[in-house]
Amino acid sequence: MKKSKSTLVLFIALMLAIATGGAQAQNLQKADELAGQGRYQEAETIYNAILSKEPGNIAALLGSAYNHSWMGSRGAAEREFNAVLAKEPRNTQAMTGRAYNLAWGGQYAEATRQFEALAQLDPSNLEAEKGLAYVQLWQDDSQAAVTSFSSLVKRYPRETSYRVALAQAYLQLHQARKAREAIQPALQQSPENKAVQEVWQSSFQQAALLEVDVLPGFSMVDGENKFGIRLLGISGRISKRLRLGLRYDNALAMDISSVIRQNQNAQTIMGGAVYDWKKNATSRLDLGVRRLPGNINQKVVAAEHVVFLPGDWSVKAGGFVGLSSTSSNEWMTFAALHAPLGKYFAIEPHYFLAKVVNDPGVEHRVMLNNKFRTANGYELNLGFIYGKAPTGESANNRQLYGGLLTALLPFGNRVWGLAALRYEKGIVEDLTSLAIGAKIRFE
Repeated sequence: MKKSKSTLVLFIALMLAIATGGAQAQNLQKADELAGQGRYQEAETIYNAILSKEPGNIAALLGSAYNHSWMGSRGAAEREFNAVLAKEPRNTQAMTGRAYNLAWGGQYAEATRQFEALAQLDPSNLEAEKGLAYVQLWQDDSQAAVTSFSSLVKRYPRETSYRVALAQAYLQLHQARKAREAIQPALQQSPENKAVQEVWQSSFQQAALLEVDVLPGFSMVDGENKFGIRLLGISGRISKRLRLGLRYDNALAMDISSVIRQNQNAQTIMGGAVYDWKKNATSRLDLGVRRLPGNINQKVVAAEHVVFLPGDWSVKAGGFVGLSSTSSNEWMTFAALHAPLGKYFAIEPHYFLAKVVNDPGVEHRVMLNNKFRTANGYELNLGFIYGKAPTGESANNRQLYGGLLTALLPFGNRVWGLAALRYEKGIVEDLTSLAIGAKIRFE
């Protein structure tokens, strides 16, 4: 009887252990599913419950490490990956996860060492090869990334992520045509893929190796009309991050009635540079001269800086100063925000503050631009302007308002269309101008 009772107790204990293990397995599976769905906090609660009972559970440690890495908790993920590797130094899942966690944290050298160790342990491990390629891409080793992802695309031509990465590497090298060639099969295969669409669109947004802008136009200002060249420009890429340009701007000679009437000169010639910083920012600096009616010559300095934020948001600020020994100096400063409100639409509020030559005070303007842009790079901007400027000896503020419509039309890789229509009900004069031209691109 004692033996029978003892056997029964052992049997019950065994069944409880099996039941408990089954419940833990179900909980672990649930946590893994939640982590895969991006429900990181819910997954973390389950992983913590399992690890509180079984601190050495390798599967739970691995799941929790990946979950922490995906949610951005780099330190916690590193500790858990190392805990697994301390018990199982050859655990390839832990080696892979730790390498990506290091790379996502910007520790590219250590991530490279971890991926290389994984490749040495298992030369056929695809994650090691892929991970090394992504590290090259993320740390701007663009040419090496092109070589690595070209090899992956050749062996796995239907893997969309490899084509996206290859196109991104080409864009880092400012080779937009090659980027489009790399991503086009993925666009045909997965037209709704967001990453594919973003890369395809970026290939049209990027400036070519050499660009020439020609923009003739027609103006009507208080009964005076004029046709002529509004803008001529040439710019070229000198290095991966630096672009130089030269610009001739004749807009003032076409937009002021007294200048048109007296056939006076009012041109600006500017030369400058655009520099792309590594951390999602671009700066522009221009120096030049401007000739104004009344024998006024100005030395002009213009600058602007753009910071690109997550989610395609960006902020921009800049301005210019015109210095002259024969008249009062003038200046302008502005700030703007790019706020995407949809897949193809964004609003861009601007604020301008300016001091114009011979004006008694400061002019304030606001503009709300509505930007429409297709996946193929066609762009339409519709802006509304309102402002106040001081006039006369009493410096009373008077209102101005107007609108601006511009279009960028990438008909092909070589020639893009440019168009601009502007109306302004000014303080002194009313202006209507139309310009249609072309951007000639050499990729």
